Amino acid sequence: MVPAMATAHDNATRTAPVIEDPAVWDDNAEQVLSALEKQFASYGMTLTAKEGYPYLLAVNNAGGTVTVYTVDAATGRYAVPFMAMVCSGGADTPTGYFSTPVDYSWRLLMGPSYGQYATRIYSSYLFHSVPYYSQHKDDVEYDEFNKLGTIASLGCIRLAVVDVKWIYDNCPLGTTVSIYNASSLPVPKPSAPWLDISSPNRGWDPTDPDPANPWNK
Repeated sequence: MVPAMATAHDNATRTAPVIEDPAVWDDNAEQVLSALEKQFASYGMTLTAKEGYPYLLAVNNAGGTVTVYTVDAATGRYAVPFMAMVCSGGADTPTGYFSTPVDYSWRLLMGPSYGQYATRIYSSYLFHSVPYYSQHKDDVEYDEFNKLGTIASLGCIRLAVVDVKWIYDNCPLGTTVSIYNASSLPVPKPSAPWLDISSPNRGWDPTDPDPANPWNK
């Protein structure tokens, strides 16, 4: 597991854009988290860190970004921006405060289709990869891949494999997830990965770390 960090910035985004003023990012993160704690207080949301749970996942559905926050050792609260991931939610994505109950290496989705490294958020809503036609890593729905970062799903949160696998590997079941909608982005949004759909390798998510991925060669 990646250790939780008590200081911001160095590992703040996977495809780190230039942060001209990291202090502003921290200030904006504090404003967002405080607003979420207030908005979802009736759901029981709190920023007080849970023992054994180093991360809080905040999904801005409208903004197409998942921001990972870790614990400020001085306060014991989720407060420090750790990583950001580009995502795609949908018009039916629920807002609220949730705790992840179960995960799957592959999960049957509507269609039918299949998602890699799926983590359930609530009810039928999951974090998962861009859908696959079958449970084979070389069978991604390539026409869907380049929609990452836009409203494109039926309600789940789609991510590149490298990011959804990070959640699967590093966020234990019971991790706090908050989903909200905001038109402005208080944290940098990573660039969406791009798939060349004219390539014979188009069936593979180009971010998949699997050694068999032809994009890695």
